[in-house]
Amino acid sequence: MSQTPPETGPAPPIRTGVALGRYQVQEFLGQGPHGPTFRGYDPHVSRSVVIEALETLRDEEPRARLSQAAPWLVQLRHPNLVDVYEVGERQGLPYLVTGHVDGVSLGDAMRAGTSAAGALRILHGAARGVDHVHAQSIVHGDLRPATVLLGPQSRPLLREVGLVPLLDPGFRGSAFGIRTGALHYQAPEQLERGDVNAATDRYAFATMAYELLTGAMPFAAQTTSEILAAKERMDPVPASTRNPQLGPATDAVLAAGLARDPAARWQSCAQMAQALEQAIADDAYQRQAYIAQAAEPYPSAAPAAPTPRRRWPWVLAGLGVLAVAAAAVALWWFGFQQQQQSGPSVIVSDSTVLPGDSITVTGSHLPANQFGTIELQSSAVLVGTFQADRYGATTATAHIPKDAQPGDHLISLCWSNTCPASQRLTVLQPTPSPSPSPTPTPAPTRAPTPTPAGTPTPTATPTPTPGRPSPSPTFS
Repeated sequence: MSQTPPETGPAPPIRTGVALGRYQVQEFLGQGPHGPTFRGYDPHVSRSVVIEALETLRDEEPRARLSQAAPWLVQLRHPNLVDVYEVGERQGLPYLVTGHVDGVSLGDAMRAGTSAAGALRILHGAARGVDHVHAQSIVHGDLRPATVLLGPQSRPLLREVGLVPLLDPGFRGSAFGIRTGALHYQAPEQLERGDVNAATDRYAFATMAYELLTGAMPFAAQTTSEILAAKERMDPVPASTRNPQLGPATDAVLAAGLARDPAARWQSCAQMAQALEQAIADDAYQRQAYIAQAAEPYPSAAPAAPTPRRRWPWVLAGLGVLAVAAAAVALWWFGFQQQQQSGPSVIVSDSTVLPGDSITVTGSHLPANQFGTIELQSSAVLVGTFQADRYGATTATAHIPKDAQPGDHLISLCWSNTCPASQRLTVLQPTPSPSPSPTPTPAPTRAPTPTPAGTPTPTATPTPTPGRPSPSPTFS
């Protein structure tokens, strides 16, 4: 008895060859995070588009949420976002029509590796896109290299914006991460409870930054259970152990972005990208200084001086020096003990600066190994980062913005949303460059007047013409 072939299911509503309003579905591109993706064509404006079937939002409640969010998604425009042209539905299956980008995903581009400068360019662009989305009260929810496209001139463009928050809470966390391979980029609270908000986006941004700079993930885990356990109980592997070109300042910036506590993370992606750029520069400077110091030759030993015949005066002088030194050490120790009882403090190398200057900031009595930011509080500007050593001391560089307003400011060491150590700093008004005065036009020469004999004729002293002024120094 022959078997009847199994019946094939009904054709999917969205497939090659169908028309979705004005759009023609032309070619299957692959499986996206939410369903199959196709290349489409809009004959009205003669352009290609991308059409994604949103199978994850097919149920009634997510579909209703998508319908409410559709106007916001279509109106969302930014140079670092892929444009959304239309949100529609065919036979109960919602779909998304977006712009077609000639480029590659960041995940594919990262396989070839990238320099620190290239990574920072990508991160700055992606940060602008994420922060713009957050400013519109929208959350990305699935930020990772697979959802970042590198378009013309390697400009990062975010896609899949705002879709994961529309899912049912039980599917926003580890279930979605397992399905799409996004577990490494999800914050602990998203994995555990399905929380999706601006802080989880910033955690994903920090993970992406770590991967761009090291080529590895922050946690040395492979399986789902290992990843979940590592994020719950372990600290990320310092990035400097994966990339020797990085150092402790970069480790501290990334560790803050990957903090388990959402409140301890950076308050914006742009702030983190700026701090990361400064930290990489500081680490490079420290590395070069160490290499230069190691290359210096050791001084040769001086020849021993002949022993004087009369030793007692030298012995007495030596005892006097030891007594003075002992007293100085005692005074220092007393002052040190007094300082230990005080709170965090900060001093700056120069109390008066010009816009664009750099100064050295020294902090003491800070929490051991504390990482934080250096801020010009009166202007609410981040001017550097720091990390204290195990004794609570730190020395870092702060860069005064070129557009800093003249006057008195407070430069502060900040962490955990507080700035307990501050120092007054005066920003001077830059001296304007002198403008060359115009050369006076010589008056017409009058005919000489006869002068009586014996009377000397006064000779006019020529007026000097001002030369070109020397250029004023530019402070960077």
